Amino acid sequence: MARLSPAGRHIIDAQGLRTAGYGCTSVLLSGLLAARSYSPLTTGLALACVVAGTAWGPCSSAASRTASGGPAGTPRSTSASPEPG
Repeated sequence: MARLSPAGRHIIDAQGLRTAGYGCTSVLLSGLLAARSYSPLTTGLALACVVAGTAWGPCSSAASRTASGGPAGTPRSTSASPEPG
């Protein structure tokens, strides 16, 4: 098996920390919702929304950067030459 470069190792480590953070957050959130007498269905739907938001959040921001040609919300220039200024 090939060894990872230091940059690859940092990426794997960061993903592990992020996953641990999501796990802790879901445990705390489910405990909070149960303490406030939310039904198991409502709690499950809330946790599913959190997971969906983390899954689609990076994808949607990357897609908007690609579509606009820059950071999200930055309009793409339509002129080929710079504006006089």
